[in-house]
Amino acid sequence: MDAQPTQPPSSGPLAGVRILDLSRILSGPFATMIFADLGAEVIKVEQPGRGDFMREIGPFVDAGEPDGQYSLFWAVEGRGRKSVTLDLRTAQGQELLRGLAATSDVLVENFRPGTLEQWNIDPSRLSDRLVTVRITMFGQDGPYAPRPGLDRVGIGYGGLLHLTGYPDRPPVRVGVTISDYLTGVFAAHAAVAVENARLFEESQRLVAQVQSMQRQRDLFFAMMNHELRNALTGVYGWAELLVRGKPRDAVPQEAREVYEAAERTIELLNNFLDLTRLDAGKVRPVFRDVEALTSIERAFASVSPSATAKDISLEHRGEAASVVLRTDPVRLEQILLNLLSNAVRHSMAAVPVTVDVTRADRWVQFRVTDRGPGVPAGLVERIFEPFERFDPHSGLGTGLGLPVSRRLAEVLGGSLRVERADSTGSTFLLELPVDADG
Repeated sequence: MDAQPTQPPSSGPLAGVRILDLSRILSGPFATMIFADLGAEVIKVEQPGRGDFMREIGPFVDAGEPDGQYSLFWAVEGRGRKSVTLDLRTAQGQELLRGLAATSDVLVENFRPGTLEQWNIDPSRLSDRLVTVRITMFGQDGPYAPRPGLDRVGIGYGGLLHLTGYPDRPPVRVGVTISDYLTGVFAAHAAVAVENARLFEESQRLVAQVQSMQRQRDLFFAMMNHELRNALTGVYGWAELLVRGKPRDAVPQEAREVYEAAERTIELLNNFLDLTRLDAGKVRPVFRDVEALTSIERAFASVSPSATAKDISLEHRGEAASVVLRTDPVRLEQILLNLLSNAVRHSMAAVPVTVDVTRADRWVQFRVTDRGPGVPAGLVERIFEPFERFDPHSGLGTGLGLPVSRRLAEVLGGSLRVERADSTGSTFLLELPVDADG
């Protein structure tokens, strides 16, 4: 048989789901028609030679078929399917069906109970992941299971005939095979529900695997950070003794380079560990009353050697001396240090880097301004993504400081963004609540 003129939709809520249709008139085909309308790929298995019985139901039109007739009933009820012919009574047909079932999600059939078992293609012999819809009048077992069941039997047993017609006359059959259509609707809904439940279980299993991998990753990063930090402690400590508090020309170049390399490595380790902890939601701020000036001066002290090397002055302005806010002092200093380190790194020599503090209603604003080349408009948001750098070929920075700083600002209840970026420099605005714990 050829594929139907009406092909399955290429998109829809069931796109990517494959339905194997073994059913015959009318409830099963109606269920698979619903699947096809929702975007599923439906493979219709028909008898060799004769095809599906619905092809023989009128009215008919001349559509160039070999026998000169084409069923309009089939055009409607059989739409959206891809048809194949298999003789399920033969071993070859049964083997081909097993192959189709292995790549399908749902199988729909309405044979008399025991038929698929007789042909060795019952659900127990097919794919374990296959959702099987078996439509019968009286179920797969029980005293009435072998009996055939058509629409009039269903509406008779169901009591619908008792509600139709006239009181003084025999029952009147409903004008359409309503029990077949209702059964098809319920069958489709049931199959989708089972498939959704199966997919949910699979998604939960995958989520558990990902969470386990994340825990292993976090453990690895923590161990790596610990071991590298231990190895660097001695190097950094001795280098700091040789460099701190001494004029630049009084410090050997070798000692200065060792100190700066150790400082960059420790900064990288801190940012890397913080990023993994932020991803895992494990950063818990400790809120205290913090003087803005104290946090700024501590950040200045940390970045002072790099600033001194470029003859850059570090200045605070505005209300820094009078502003007190309730936040995490360690995380605030970390954000300011990252912003100041970037400002010094990208500024020209012998220019100021400033921190301007203002209070606006319930917010405290820290503006860190450099005198560097600015940030291109296309990179204003990208520089807050991990490992993105303004100039990846410069070798400056790791691409972690700004992403970590923005995430920390959000943990503190605030925000971090680029307020100004042009050829004369950049201004980063850190905005934090006056009382993050309130």
